[in-house]
Formats: sequence, structure tokens, C-alpha cells
Amino acid sequence: MIRTCATHLRLLAREDAGLAITPAGVLADELREGLLASAPFDLEIVEAPYAVTLQRRFPNGVINELLGHAHSLHAPAPLV
Repeated sequence: MIRTCATHLRLLAREDAGLAITPAGVLADELREGLLASAPFDLEIVEAPYAVTLQRRFPNGVINELLGHAHSLHAPAPLV
């Protein structure tokens, strides 16, 4: 879903259908090639990357440890 939204925004921006407010990463190729221009000031838009992981047939211990650590960093705080 997120990929589709970014693709639609990219197409609308390239077709000059109006103003596209997106993280620079979505339009990085167009900005680099000079097809589009960015705002002359920082919009402070942040894009949070996400990944989907599936259970592996042959688990990798290092990846499991990294994923466990990342999960503990983003776990919700316990209710008091």
C-alpha cells in the first residue's frame, strides 16, 4: 500500500498535476535528473522505513539477535 501511494505521488508530480509533498527519497531520481525541484526550505518530512520478515527455513542467529534487539527498542512502555 505504501509503495503504491509513493508511486502515485511520483506519477502525479512528474505529470505536473500539482504540488507533491513527499520525502525526498520518493522522488530522488527525478530530483537528481533535474526533472523536479525541491522546496527552497526544509519541510521536515521524515520517512520511516519498515520491513517485513518471514520465518526462515534455516534461521540466522545474528539476524534473530538483531531483530530481537530492534523489537525491544520499539516495544511499547508497560502500563503503570
